[in-house]
Amino acid sequence: MRAHVSGQPGEWTKWGHDAGGSRFSPLDQINTTNIGRLKQAWVYRFGMNAEHIQGGLETTPLKVGESLYLCTPDNNVIALDAETGQERWRW
Repeated sequence: MRAHVSGQPGEWTKWGHDAGGSRFSPLDQINTTNIGRLKQAWVYRFGMNAEHIQGGLETTPLKVGESLYLCTPDNNVIALDAETGQERWRW
């Protein structure tokens, strides 16, 4: 049984997508028939020197509304426009 998902179907408001950590998205835009045609939409550069990040950068972004929220190893929280990848703010 899947945990209750709050918000819009495309939102990823909790680590693992929902309170149960299902890691499942109900969206079906991407499937086995079109996955080979996917193209990179945008890239975001954190502005950090990758040599100083032990083990590489790992983050689980949250998608709420039109924003994507993520954090960096040096304790910055960043909000990006989910459509364009443009930085909205950094704290």
